[in-house]
Amino acid sequence: MVLAESRIFSLEQAADEDVDTITALFNSNPEFLHGHLGLDAINYAWIIAQQTQMREQHFVTAKLVERASGKVVGYCEYRHGETAYLSMFLMEGGIQGRLLGTAAYEMLEHYLFDNGSKAARIDVVFGYEGDTVSFWQKRGFSTMQDIKINWGRKILDAHVMVKLLKEPEAEG
Repeated sequence: MVLAESRIFSLEQAADEDVDTITALFNSNPEFLHGHLGLDAINYAWIIAQQTQMREQHFVTAKLVERASGKVVGYCEYRHGETAYLSMFLMEGGIQGRLLGTAAYEMLEHYLFDNGSKAARIDVVFGYEGDTVSFWQKRGFSTMQDIKINWGRKILDAHVMVKLLKEPEAEG
């Protein structure tokens, strides 16, 4: 099911048949896997367990699809609310630095705003090579506090980052 679209991407609800693609997407990000999980790779069962846990906590699991090619290039987990909670935002490993993550996040932000969210929160793990703190700061997020996250076998340092959302500017 398509949730939102931009000129470049569509945000679509992840389905069971997407598990192999999402597994490959995670495995294309070795810095993320090492920094967050202490693993070299994850498997199909890990993705199924992650998605099940997030859905039980009322998060939407979604894929970011490049419209021109139909290729899945990103994955996110979020929960609607006055402050939307973005639990996961991950782009394919080979496309960083091409502003595609920025474009994909902007589409997601517009979608969240259009669906009633006034702010967005993301917990950003820091202190490893390739961390994304600067990406989120450039998107207007500010650190509200530092926390510890227990994910799998690791205790992680993270910033709770928040951004007030506003009506998107019209495209020219």
